[in-house]
Amino acid sequence: MFYTEEQTKSFHQQHFEYLIVKEENHVLYITLHNPARKNALSPQLLNELAYTMAYGQYASEVWIMVLQSEGNVFCSGADLKAFAGNELSTVSSIPKPERDIVIGEIFTSFHKPSIAKVEGDVYAGGFLLLCGVRFVLANNGLKFGLPEVKRGLYPFQVMAALMEVMPARRVLDWCVRGYNLPVADAANLGLVTKVVAEGEMENELANLIGELKQNSPTAMLMGIAAYEKIKKSASPEEHEAMKAMLGVLLKTENAVEGLTAFKEKRKPIWK
Repeated sequence: MFYTEEQTKSFHQQHFEYLIVKEENHVLYITLHNPARKNALSPQLLNELAYTMAYGQYASEVWIMVLQSEGNVFCSGADLKAFAGNELSTVSSIPKPERDIVIGEIFTSFHKPSIAKVEGDVYAGGFLLLCGVRFVLANNGLKFGLPEVKRGLYPFQVMAALMEVMPARRVLDWCVRGYNLPVADAANLGLVTKVVAEGEMENELANLIGELKQNSPTAMLMGIAAYEKIKKSASPEEHEAMKAMLGVLLKTENAVEGLTAFKEKRKPIWK
């Protein structure tokens, strides 16, 4: 985490420049709010995103996170001008992180179900957001593009992130040739969880959130944490670590409630 739990205690008093944040029924909704810049990833936007997700990780009342955006572009990638030191002044009150933000780490340290609600085109570094979340719902017909090579650049970080969710050769093919990938292909390759028909996004999102809410938030949190731990170093010791984590989980209040509800043939009441 780039922020401590203590720093996030003032979350509800903060002013955001590039995000709109809403918390409702155990769901934290984060909206990228800079359509004029095609929701490009500037240092300030990343600070705000890291701060918000740190709050979501620490807050026990948050079970699920939804990432969405305003405008017809979900995210156009890095704001190169801003990273070069030409970022416009903002009125954001978000504190500065203790170290430079690494996009991938924002997500790997968030151990709750996270959903990208993609209703606009995605380019370049915007795929770091899609690779970071656990579920991606995307409208059919969007443009998914990696144009860097056509501009003398290369999507190094994006390639590394994509290789964790897509076959390596297809990732290299996409990065080197720089074309737009159809959303249906992105789904077949593992980048997109579900392609959503026009007008059905709200229903699909509600259904997924409803399904996740049927599950123990404690079990989901510990499971995602275990998933990240396994990814970092899969070794025989990890199996022992996973066994130990199961022992911890079984002692939690939600685990007791889930097993009790199963025996009593009723729906569990999660806390």
